Amino acid sequence: MNHNEKNNKEIPVDYLEEKDKKTTEAEEKKEQKKERKRVNYKKLYEETLEKYKALNEQFLRFRAEFANYKKRVEREQIELSNYLKGEFIKKILPVLDDFNHMLKKSVEGTNEQSILEGAKIIHDKFYQILKAEGLEKIEAEGKDFDPQIHEAMMMQKTPDQKKHNKILNVFQDGYKLKDKLIRPAKVIVGNYQEEN
Repeated sequence: MNHNEKNNKEIPVDYLEEKDKKTTEAEEKKEQKKERKRVNYKKLYEETLEKYKALNEQFLRFRAEFANYKKRVEREQIELSNYLKGEFIKKILPVLDDFNHMLKKSVEGTNEQSILEGAKIIHDKFYQILKAEGLEKIEAEGKDFDPQIHEAMMMQKTPDQKKHNKILNVFQDGYKLKDKLIRPAKVIVGNYQEEN
């Protein structure tokens, strides 16, 4: 074999065609991928749009349901409030009846003592109704001053050291409703000072 024959070796045609085929197939695959990507983006967009529409419908439905729920709760609260007011008013109507009865007797000229006794009975009845609802009077006179439940209207000098910071007098009673302060007692508080 001479040198020329070595260099002029023939490459089989099948090999060249196969190489061209591979190149063409690779290009076709790239084109298919590009095409698939285009189709996938379009499909993805459409799917996303459908999901958005479904979620938006769901959101609007929930929002409407919440608005209806809120209105219903407000209506029920108003109804409950009116019911409770009505029940309380029913309980105090006998007091109003007693006042009307007492006023009629006072016009008829009944003596002052009986009117005073009637007023005391009405007061006690009214207080018992309120007490049954959870109202509690704050006992203040003679107790230690407590700024949580008492409001000092003034300090009064006292020569008795035992009365220092004690409540000497009550201007206005204070009340709690089921352990919640609704009005502090307005009081006069003792302030010990030695006499000179």
